[in-house]
Amino acid sequence: MSLSVQLRRGTAAQNSTFTGSVGELIYTTDTKKLFVHDGTTVGGVEIGAVSSLADDSVTFAKIEEIPANTILGNNTGSSSDIIELSVAQTQSLLNVANGATANDSDANLKNRSNHTGTQTASTISDFNTAASSAAPVQTSDIANFETTTELNTRDTNNRNRTNHTGTQLLATISDAGTAAASNTGDFAAASHNHTAANITDFDTEVANNSAVTANTAKISYTDSAAVALNTAKVTNATHTGDVTGATALTIANNTVNSNKLSTTLDFGSIT
Repeated sequence: MSLSVQLRRGTAAQNSTFTGSVGELIYTTDTKKLFVHDGTTVGGVEIGAVSSLADDSVTFAKIEEIPANTILGNNTGSSSDIIELSVAQTQSLLNVANGATANDSDANLKNRSNHTGTQTASTISDFNTAASSAAPVQTSDIANFETTTELNTRDTNNRNRTNHTGTQLLATISDAGTAAASNTGDFAAASHNHTAANITDFDTEVANNSAVTANTAKISYTDSAAVALNTAKVTNATHTGDVTGATALTIANNTVNSNKLSTTLDFGSIT
């Protein structure tokens, strides 16, 4: 005849407050679980499959150790067992660059005084309203402000060519070529008679015979006295005839006939 062995038993609530002897087994009649006691742990330790462990009953200490600088996670893109992720794998999963730092506070980022760059008027909601309602600029608001009359006078004086300084290139005169080609106006030499006193470089040009010769058609020498004063500066061409020479003129012997002699001589008249 077989023997029936029964274990100490009770409800789960009863076992949860019971501390059994070392090795004592307790069976909970309502949850149908088996617990072994160690003489100190209240409620004992449940015996059974992992699937029967109570929620939140496994501590971190009960989990296997993982390598340094490793995070437990899943980067496969689908459900899987927990995977030990490296730093690089974790950064890739979180889409964070290596060495990235946190942004500044929202308050500082929103503060316009910390902003850079420019902003277009179209992005300012009340720009037109503010501009149209702004008070006009007063004369007293601008230091050394000139009135409209003063500005117009200044512009008139600046536009007057008689007030201009410096020189002007011929290329900037729009009709210079036309005027020169038609020989009119200031380019018409025949319409001007200048005295030597009115020609600033007269002496220089007279000293240069070729320049005078080339310009004889353009200059009317009405001041003969001025020309006479510059005779020492002119090199005469070699003369031919009775009187010859380049600078000092001479009369050769036996060259003057009686027709060119004066009719009045020191020793009387020749009849």
